[in-house]
Amino acid sequence: MGKRIIRISHPIALSQLSALPAIELNMILKNGVTLHGIILSYHASALVLKDSIQRKHTVKLIDIEEIVLDKASPY
Repeated sequence: MGKRIIRISHPIALSQLSALPAIELNMILKNGVTLHGIILSYHASALVLKDSIQRKHTVKLIDIEEIVLDKASPY
């Protein structure tokens, strides 16, 4: 089984994150910080991410540079 890396950086594409199931992803912020976790909720201007040690991070959409997630490929 292989993986495909999906990169989301456009603000309109970020708005589609609420449709994603609870999958692990990496969120790169404009200040260089990378967060790893699962999106708990999504609002018009921010989202809430839960990391691997169960901490919640509220991140404004304007602070997000890119979101990177892995998706299993069919082969």
